[in-house]
Amino acid sequence: GGDLQWRPGEDTPRVSIRSVQPLEQLAKRTRSRLIVDVDSARTPRAAAIEDLAALLLPSLGGRGEVILRMKLADGCIAAVSLGREYSIDGELRGSVERVAGVDSVELRAVSA
Repeated sequence: GGDLQWRPGEDTPRVSIRSVQPLEQLAKRTRSRLIVDVDSARTPRAAAIEDLAALLLPSLGGRGEVILRMKLADGCIAAVSLGREYSIDGELRGSVERVAGVDSVELRAVSA
């Protein structure tokens, strides 16, 4: 946590830092949602889902939810929650983005 103070006549604000937390701890306590869009035209869905499952397994132990979205044959989009106990951070997002068949990944903060 910290404070930002901007005093009249000063060009830059003053920043006071009260505490610092490792990002890993913050990721475990913060509610977040990782939305993963899978494009079956590039890679079979089953292969993409298997790769995602292997990648996500070590990330258990947090408060983040992973949602998998897929376009169905009729054009509708199916959304499936893969669980709500993942520790999600920017590194995991980057790893998920590199999985073959993943079209896009969005990381959102979730309010209580």
